[in-house]
Parts: sequence; C-alpha cells; structure tokens
Amino acid sequence: MESLTFTVQSLPPRDLWPNNAKPGPGWNARNWHGKRAKAKSVYAAYVYWTAMEAMRQQGWVAPDRCTLTITFIVPSRRQYDADNLLAAFKCGIDALVEVQALAGDGPECIQATTVSTEYVKGQEGVRVEVRGL
Repeated sequence: MESLTFTVQSLPPRDLWPNNAKPGPGWNARNWHGKRAKAKSVYAAYVYWTAMEAMRQQGWVAPDRCTLTITFIVPSRRQYDADNLLAAFKCGIDALVEVQALAGDGPECIQATTVSTEYVKGQEGVRVEVRGL
C-alpha cells in the first residue's frame, strides 16, 4: 500500500467557511461572491502546487481507489467544527483531482474520508494523506 502525504501551510481562508457571516450591509452579493471566488482560486492554486511538488518528490501515481485523511492543524484550542473545515477545503480537494493526486472526488474513487483537527500552538495548516487501496 502506498501513500502520498503533504502539508499545506495554511488553513482555508475564512471567506470559504460556510458559517462565516457575510460582511456588513455595505457589501452587495456580487462583491461578496467575487471575493469568495478569488479566495477559492488562490487557495486551490496553493494546494495544487504543494501537491504537485509532493507528487514529484514521492513519485506518486493516483490509484483508482483510495482513502483520504485530512488533518487540520489549528493554532489555538478554540473549538473548530470539522464539517465547516472540510467544506472550506472543498476547493483543495478539487485541486487534488486537477493535479491528478486523486483519480476523482466521487465515492467510486474515495472509499473513505477521515477528518480530524490537531492543535499545534502558533501553527496552522492542512495535512493530507492519500492512501491507495
């Protein structure tokens, strides 16, 4: 069984968190969605290049079926909602498919997904492990 492991050195931007409220009344929907789209694009590119470098170093070829383990490294002991973090990382999973670290993001490819958080004082990031079956 082989695996690809790498760490993205930042959490998804707060603009991508589903429970993050829209800014004050001065913002209109077009500005808000444009800001979210830009945040998605920038973060996805960061995940893409981090995964590409890890794939090159580890000689990774995407398997047809895999398990995905995502560990969110959080900088404080504050309570983090795992499903919000996972939803915010959706653009990162899409980037993994685009870079071909994953064969796809559907249930036929990803057999199981494990999401956890880990507290490391003053550090943040996302550790991703793709394990072939």
